[in-house]
Amino acid sequence: MMAAGKPILAIVDSNSEVAMTIKEEKIGWVIPSNKPLDALPIILNIMNNRDMVLDMGCRARKLAESKFSINNAADKYLKMFNS
Repeated sequence: MMAAGKPILAIVDSNSEVAMTIKEEKIGWVIPSNKPLDALPIILNIMNNRDMVLDMGCRARKLAESKFSINNAADKYLKMFNS
């Protein structure tokens, strides 16, 4: 989703790595896995705030390109093997 320039709506544990990344990078919304009904007001907010959604999507794309690209992953593996 991030590489497609779309924000993330994740129903995950609030303390998970996914949740922390979404919150820290401001690339979407986190709904606690034990509170799925919390999605309704968030979805309504998404529907009414197109500019916010576009901004989050742009941030998600930039994050995917900078932190999670294939080149970045390959560089990390090379550094790990060479150390």
